[in-house]
Amino acid sequence: MSIVSAMPRLLARYGRAMTLRRRQAMTTTFTEIAVTGRLRAFTPEEITTGVMNGDAEVTITAAPVLASAGFAPPVKGDFVAIDGKNWAVQGCNPLMVASSVVAYALHVRGG
Repeated sequence: MSIVSAMPRLLARYGRAMTLRRRQAMTTTFTEIAVTGRLRAFTPEEITTGVMNGDAEVTITAAPVLASAGFAPPVKGDFVAIDGKNWAVQGCNPLMVASSVVAYALHVRGG
């Protein structure tokens, strides 16, 4: 079993509650999805072009995102609310097992 295939189980056990938020058109209204995830600061070695000091990676389970019509995958402009702080999504990488997305690794800024 690879770490990617174990990701949903590990996030369910060791992750924490987060909310993925997407603005509806040009309004102040958001569509929200409850997800479980893990927040990790980038190391100094990972700070390269496009990654700023203070940026982080959020890994979230894919199942609730995929189950929500019209929401998958997360995109730049979405937000992740963690402990009352909003992090802006800068990029998204799907983590896959065979052809199935099991989690998303999000590059986030703010908080």
